[in-house]
Amino acid sequence: MNQKRLKEIAAQLACPSGNGGASMGEKMNDTNAFITERSIEMLSPEAGERIAEIGPGNGILSIPIIESIGSGGHYIGMELSSEMARQAMKELRQINATQVDVHVGDCTSAPIEESSIDGLIAVNLLYFVDDVGALFKRISHWLKPGARAVFGLRSAQSLKGMPFTRYGFRIRS
Repeated sequence: MNQKRLKEIAAQLACPSGNGGASMGEKMNDTNAFITERSIEMLSPEAGERIAEIGPGNGILSIPIIESIGSGGHYIGMELSSEMARQAMKELRQINATQVDVHVGDCTSAPIEESSIDGLIAVNLLYFVDDVGALFKRISHWLKPGARAVFGLRSAQSLKGMPFTRYGFRIRS
């Protein structure tokens, strides 16, 4: 695979858009299903909780969160890709029309009140964050005392075996 194509793949993984956006979202569902399922299990969302997710993609893998928090809970998704955010809203609101919000843009600018979140989940996000410390500081303001945060990510060794990760990925050990 040539360098141009690898850069295109890396860019789509960071923020799916354009002609390939929807298909990339579907591919990410396939490749991320296991790590997302395990991350949701670790988070253990419960009925009535306020759960935030950074990077829900098209929302398909987030359905178990919506089902777990039920009608008394609230889900806040933060998605950089407007195409993925639109799809996530459509998918997740079919399950719970009033307790789902998906914000488009950088997660650090999401309108989340301080100490309002019971749990936060982000899968395969940290590779695309320049300043992880600033992100964690922002997240710490959102979380209630005793809240949980789960970050699902692949190992550095695994990522180094994927040629597209040379373009725009921050591989951390």
